[in-house]
Amino acid sequence: MKKPFKHLTNLLRFNRGAEISTTGPIKAEWEVINTCNAKCLTCLHWKEKPDSRILSTSEGKNLIQQLARSGLLNLYFTGGEPLLRKDLIELLAYAKKYGLSTALVTNALLVTERRAQELVNAKLDTIYISIDAAEADLNDEIRGLNGYFDLALAAIDNLKSMRRNANLRILIKSTISSKNVDQLVPLAELANTNGIDGFGFQLAQVLENANFLFDESLLLDQHNRNVFLEQLDFLLKDFSHLLTGSFEYYRALQDYVENPESLQKYRSISGFSFAHIDPFGKIFTCPAKVNQIGDFRKKTFENIWFGQAANDLRQQKEVNAKSSYLFETLGNMNVAISDLNVKRFFKLGRPILDGAKLF
Repeated sequence: MKKPFKHLTNLLRFNRGAEISTTGPIKAEWEVINTCNAKCLTCLHWKEKPDSRILSTSEGKNLIQQLARSGLLNLYFTGGEPLLRKDLIELLAYAKKYGLSTALVTNALLVTERRAQELVNAKLDTIYISIDAAEADLNDEIRGLNGYFDLALAAIDNLKSMRRNANLRILIKSTISSKNVDQLVPLAELANTNGIDGFGFQLAQVLENANFLFDESLLLDQHNRNVFLEQLDFLLKDFSHLLTGSFEYYRALQDYVENPESLQKYRSISGFSFAHIDPFGKIFTCPAKVNQIGDFRKKTFENIWFGQAANDLRQQKEVNAKSSYLFETLGNMNVAISDLNVKRFFKLGRPILDGAKLF
């Protein structure tokens, strides 16, 4: 209970205006690999070549140790496609050994029955499977691979059959663009009818440093924003039990779509209770990878997190606050601790610390 109490205290300080963090992040995302085996329209990771400079198994284990020692609660393994790493299961199990809640963001194309059993055996807590449409042809067009939809659903079946009494949560994660803005409700229905535990999404964003580069016609125009808002209203009324984010987050996202300036009222949690690690050990405040605070290969994570460079950045207005907010994992924390009274703060804070539905 010591770690959660420290985080609750730290978040309460943030809520009261503190700029310097007194403990490590609640959550970190680690891009364990730079390459991908899908060819998504909103991402360029698939164009990257395998790079031997990514953190090795031993470096990854050292990173996990240091993250746990800093006070981290939740470690998310992302990519590229994480399952392209041959040592991923070993790293997941190692994180559990150090008491971390673990999550995996994957296209699931490699989740055979055997791999599903390995993930369950590694005591993975949550798996996010990327599906962008409830229609196979549209999903495969967006994800750039024929047969993707059927492979993803087969992976979900493999995971459900292998988890038995395990606590593994299976979730759908979508990136919303002009191509699939009308698919929010169908995707929720897909999750509901297939016994999937939840459904979450974020808006497509052009972020050069993060390799999210694409034809800007995929961004939502006024017509598509209206469609998005209609779909979101329906989700909140009929599928709120499935949504992986807090109600407050989705209402704030609705406000943003109607008026982007509405984000100005929120302070970004990135760099205060959230960290992002790229495949090569560089530490950033958020997945947009705009503000680098250090290099794991040059300094320990704790020296970076509590160092002067990070503290200087925390005292500046986050230049990437708008983009970082639109990542669901950051936006939920932003909303949950903004303008809360103490009783409500602790009520919402509990799931944050557990890595539960707010994420």
